[in-house]
Amino acid sequence: MSQETFAEKVGVGVRTVSKWHQHPDSELRPVTAAMLDTFVENLDPGARRRFSLAMAGVSITALARLDESDWLLAAAADASLDALSRSSQVGPEVLPDLIQHVMQIARGYDSASRTAAFRHAQAMRQLAAHLADTTSRPSELADIYLALGQLDALMASLAFDLGSWEAAAQLARASTRYADLAGHTSLHAWTLGLEATLAFWSGDGHRALDLANAALAIAPAGAPRFRLRHIAARAHGVLGDAHATRRVLEQACDDRDTADTSRDELHDVIGGEFAFGDARAAACAGAAWLRLGRGREALADTQRALAFHFSGAAPTSPGVVHGAGVDTAAAFLLQGDVTSAECFLRPVLELDSDPINCSLGGRLDSVAELLEHTPGAAASALGTDVRSWLSCANV
Repeated sequence: MSQETFAEKVGVGVRTVSKWHQHPDSELRPVTAAMLDTFVENLDPGARRRFSLAMAGVSITALARLDESDWLLAAAADASLDALSRSSQVGPEVLPDLIQHVMQIARGYDSASRTAAFRHAQAMRQLAAHLADTTSRPSELADIYLALGQLDALMASLAFDLGSWEAAAQLARASTRYADLAGHTSLHAWTLGLEATLAFWSGDGHRALDLANAALAIAPAGAPRFRLRHIAARAHGVLGDAHATRRVLEQACDDRDTADTSRDELHDVIGGEFAFGDARAAACAGAAWLRLGRGREALADTQRALAFHFSGAAPTSPGVVHGAGVDTAAAFLLQGDVTSAECFLRPVLELDSDPINCSLGGRLDSVAELLEHTPGAAASALGTDVRSWLSCANV
């Protein structure tokens, strides 16, 4: 756009836009920043994605040549080799700048472009690796290794959402090695839990359960074990064991009580993607029952997840809310209620399909399969809309 057209679109004077060109690092007034935020929010999905990539340091010309899976795997391989090459005895200390970036990425997980968040984490990881190479103080190395492990864990989770499971697995393993170097059992358990999640999404319930049990063997009491019980429940769901699913969810109740009195750094301090509260737990329980084809039990938990969130009792990320909405629709479909299912699907189908969250796409794909086996014109029309959304998202 010309400066005049852009000024008109945003609602500022042409002189103001000219000043931004001349002084790109000038500080904006809050009201002006809010106007620009609104302008970005109203862009079409493709423009928003290009903007996010540009802010992350990716040029438009580079973007045209960028193969997403290539750089995800390259970053994962770098992290994996780097983690293998390090070994040292180090002690604890805090590096506030690195931790602030970790918190920013974790807490903004669902509000920022996942591609931009991955690049942010990757850039901070390169900085942290450089710091580890240049410091000779063991007390500093412990915190640097912990930050590297946390950044690798976030990159693993982002890579999973971006559909690169191989990269996610490599990054999760790298994070586990750094957790060992830093002596951080909570992060070690978290990354094993992520590996278990990758396993049950791929349909390997036995490996998922082995990883979840290995994580439970080292996980601190409270929130870490509470999360892992729900991951184990989903593994049992993949294996078709309803009795074991119910048993492990009952055990999770005891871990939930302990979480009220136990403080975990990842859950309570960093939060965001590392946190695991009541709404997220209920959503996981519902997904486990869905895998077993138990619509009534699934519906009770998925609706509980939504109630927790919207009541403010246990707010969670938009991604978890959308996932719980899709699972609620699936639970209704298992009971033959297409009308109620559509009520919960429509808000998700109105979302931009770019960028796609891989787990959300997987849930919608399962719903599409249910709709294909549900008789009636309404189910057929809804199934067509779901497949169209998935097609636009390249799932």
